[in-house]
Amino acid sequence: MKQKTIEIPGVGDVLLEQSPRARHMNLSMRPFRGVRVAVPPGVSFGAAESFARSKSDWMMARLPRLKAAEAEAARQAKAGSAALGNLETARSRLKARLEMLSQKLGLPYGRAAVRNQRTRWGSCSAKKNINLNINLAYLPEKLMDYAMIHELVHTRVMNHGRTFWALMESLIPGARVLDGELRRHSPLSLMQEPDNQALTRSEIHYKGE
Repeated sequence: MKQKTIEIPGVGDVLLEQSPRARHMNLSMRPFRGVRVAVPPGVSFGAAESFARSKSDWMMARLPRLKAAEAEAARQAKAGSAALGNLETARSRLKARLEMLSQKLGLPYGRAAVRNQRTRWGSCSAKKNINLNINLAYLPEKLMDYAMIHELVHTRVMNHGRTFWALMESLIPGARVLDGELRRHSPLSLMQEPDNQALTRSEIHYKGE
């Protein structure tokens, strides 16, 4: 597609771009992408430039809104990066704690993964691979340890029968009480991963003849 960039005082660069799908000249202002005029087939760049310059006052009146949208998007991106950094710290902390408990209790496991699960605090596969919920990092330490020990015991006993609970109680007295306390918490009530797609998006359009 053919393009041409012009400069309009008070607005800055404006991209004129041929668009086979455009039926009319369409002027758009988008955060971080600037100002663009879609030029339909059969319309010259000269006509598109005249159209854009005729709308300079319209564009200048809307520039503050565009800049505000860019500032908000940048703020959310910064906040998201900080939150992701906190999550990585939480993942490292949980894995280190699991490894410590595994060695202390003599309950080896296969691989460990930390995910943002909505309903389960953890799980243990038949291959002794353990999944932990990232939100465990935001629970009291006694409940975090209980959830990890629960999964470590599953590396030896894959059900919740008498043998399982006997081993649990021998390792962490009051295990059933802690189990009930953990069930009163919900992963959804704690920190969730940020939605990286939820940045502010603001498009301003003007359709011409």
